[in-house]
Amino acid sequence: PIETDSRTGVTLEDDRVFVGDRSGRVYAFDLATGRELWEHRDSGDIDAPLVVADGLALAMVADRSETETRLVAIDVETGRPRWTASPGRLGVVGSGPTVIGDRVLAVFPDRMVRAYDLADGQLLWTSPLRGFVPAVSSGAAVDGDLLIADLADSAAPGALYRLDGGTGDRLWDFQFDSIVLRGSPVGVGDAALLGLGEGELAAVDLASGRLIWRHATGDGELGGIAVGPDTLVVKKGGRQGGLVAFAHDPDGELVSEVSPTELDLTEMLMNLGLGLLVVLVGAYVLFRLGVGTLLRRGPAADRSGGGGDEVGPEPA
Repeated sequence: PIETDSRTGVTLEDDRVFVGDRSGRVYAFDLATGRELWEHRDSGDIDAPLVVADGLALAMVADRSETETRLVAIDVETGRPRWTASPGRLGVVGSGPTVIGDRVLAVFPDRMVRAYDLADGQLLWTSPLRGFVPAVSSGAAVDGDLLIADLADSAAPGALYRLDGGTGDRLWDFQFDSIVLRGSPVGVGDAALLGLGEGELAAVDLASGRLIWRHATGDGELGGIAVGPDTLVVKKGGRQGGLVAFAHDPDGELVSEVSPTELDLTEMLMNLGLGLLVVLVGAYVLFRLGVGTLLRRGPAADRSGGGGDEVGPEPA
């Protein structure tokens, strides 16, 4: 039995099943019999999905007593920790881990993506995001790079990023006009898909970072995405929550929208030119009105109107 409630879902690897719970425990079960193989206990909550790779079960632990988020690598055979990585007591908000090749990547409370060597936990690189990442969210590996989304904060909605898996360099990012509550991105074909907080499923071109389509499903945030041969199944929250299935629409129209955070030089120059034209026209109209007023008023001399009797010298 699992000690308390679990939000990690189930991670299947060969003949074993791995689950984490909100008491900081990671469990390994035999797939055929359901027998518990081992239990590892840490101090904190485990909300994000676990990842298993190279003989390690990787978990992000949010330790509220220490105000710390840790990435823990557990040996799948023994249940003992192999290594632990943490940037310090910075908070308890972070993503689930993502494995790309021989490294594992995760987002920590300081809004930094960190890459660690999978074998020994050595820090390899860091890369900043603009906002926080939901505790139930994870990144996705695509062509050796990382897709990751943040929910931002009160100052800005969420965004989707593509980071170079080897260096952490930002290849592109797209800023949405909606928050990201529970969505984790996935790569499908030549697009990155992400569920948004206002019930929309969005697709961003993997090469250019441009939005190519988005589809609304009504109130209720969209979360995890399962990819089938011809169908996408997405978890939906809210009062009408459940599952939503998407299929390819051969008659659907694509768009090509640049992120609001990306400078469009052509559009900027056009707007500057239009603004300058408006200023020049306004200045010309004001000038003509001023000249017309002066001409109508006549010379400035003798403003008294010339009325009244003349006053001569007094008589002797």
